[in-house]
Amino acid sequence: MGQAKRLEKLLPKLLRCLHTPNDDPLAELPMTQLRIIRHLEETSLTPGALAAEMNTTLGAVTQIISRLEEAGLVIKSTDELDRRVRHLALSDRAKLLLEKRAQSRAQRASEVLARMSPDERRDLMAALENLLDVSRLEEIEGLEPLSITIESERG
Repeated sequence: MGQAKRLEKLLPKLLRCLHTPNDDPLAELPMTQLRIIRHLEETSLTPGALAAEMNTTLGAVTQIISRLEEAGLVIKSTDELDRRVRHLALSDRAKLLLEKRAQSRAQRASEVLARMSPDERRDLMAALENLLDVSRLEEIEGLEPLSITIESERG
């Protein structure tokens, strides 16, 4: 358990070091809004499908989507076949901010990795890829994946 606790403490610190807020155009967004943006980065979804993917309530998603829509980051469209169904997608502004965010994060990671030897970089990448692979064993073996339940934002 000691290594698990150490990893649990290291990962957030590492991410904070690699991804400083002053180079992140989405740094001011609450984590729940960022999670929704990340889900919509892949595909457009209905609010119900998004709530199911995020393991939360439709009410919570609806509140957060309203805030993202007001900020010009999410757009709603009506289904062509069923006018009652709404689809959520990222706005062009959100896509541009995500691209800027990815570029700044890659630049920062590149700067940090440049301080390591080629062997250290290779070993680090192999270890991280292995950690990701073994984390995904849940999906392969049909185990219940870990999930984080979000609460609606207040405010």
